[in-house]
Amino acid sequence: MARSVHRALALCGATRPVPERLFAWWHAQDGELPWRRTRDPYAILVCEVMSQQTQIERVRVYWERWIARWPTAAALAAAPLAEVLRAWQGLGYPRRARDLHRSARIVVRTGWGG
Repeated sequence: MARSVHRALALCGATRPVPERLFAWWHAQDGELPWRRTRDPYAILVCEVMSQQTQIERVRVYWERWIARWPTAAALAAAPLAEVLRAWQGLGYPRRARDLHRSARIVVRTGWGG
């Protein structure tokens, strides 16, 4: 499932302007997924990494738990990798958890623009 109207249109090769009904439907779905209510780059990164090849309903449960446990990149960076991997179990592809952990450490060291 595409997470934006523009991405959905790009996937289907649409070249015409977006019908207003489609935007209305999309905005009605806003409250459905918790990461759509934030502009926090860390929370969005976690969602994006978890969403790769994983059903969104499964991601929702893991994302909420993850953000409650590690609410910032600094909190995740400070966590032992073994603990991060345990929390990831059930999402598949543990390399994504290792990469996310490594990314959090880079963000802590260099900032989001670095």
